[in-house]
Amino acid sequence: MMIIIAVIGVVVLGFLAFRLQGIFRPGPMSMALERFFLGNPLRMRYFGPRQSLGLMGNVEHQHVLEVGVGTGVIVSALAERVGKAGQVAGLDIQPKALELARRRVLQGAILEPELRLGTAEALPWDSGVFDWVVIVAMLGELPSPRRAGALAEAKRVLKPEGRILITEFWPDPHYLKPQLIRHYCADTGLKIVTIKRHPMIYSVVVAKMH
Repeated sequence: MMIIIAVIGVVVLGFLAFRLQGIFRPGPMSMALERFFLGNPLRMRYFGPRQSLGLMGNVEHQHVLEVGVGTGVIVSALAERVGKAGQVAGLDIQPKALELARRRVLQGAILEPELRLGTAEALPWDSGVFDWVVIVAMLGELPSPRRAGALAEAKRVLKPEGRILITEFWPDPHYLKPQLIRHYCADTGLKIVTIKRHPMIYSVVVAKMH
């Protein structure tokens, strides 16, 4: 019994240390951690792409961007949804992430993704080109002064009636509470259209204020 308690204690302390690092020293996850948090079977069962992307409705033929593709779990699901007549793009700051994401998308043999290296605050696309921008568990990886700038860039590349989908889930070490998302949206001229909550997960759809 003492061994079990000790193991639980170590796990709890490890998670707390990991969470505190995510809060006070935010930054991109390693690919190993990306696989654990975004690609493990348990997460895929209880928080797969369906739970988040379902809020987008029918996006067939549309032009969709994911900011922070990680290992490609979300961007590959987006490629399936837009179909061959649509376009899917993705951005990440890590070259390895782009390699893994491209490989995952092409496994479905749906379309060639437009994946670019860059930062969320300087998206390498023209203004007004995307119907949707998808941001899953990425904003918290940026230091807090840079988050509004990332949302402002997402807003810039949207078409006039475009939407941004933001999803956060716990226990991601960079998890952001809904009130923080509201604050950043208000600072960048974005309004919340829809918010959907599940245990440990929530998704927000936001649009430009007219």
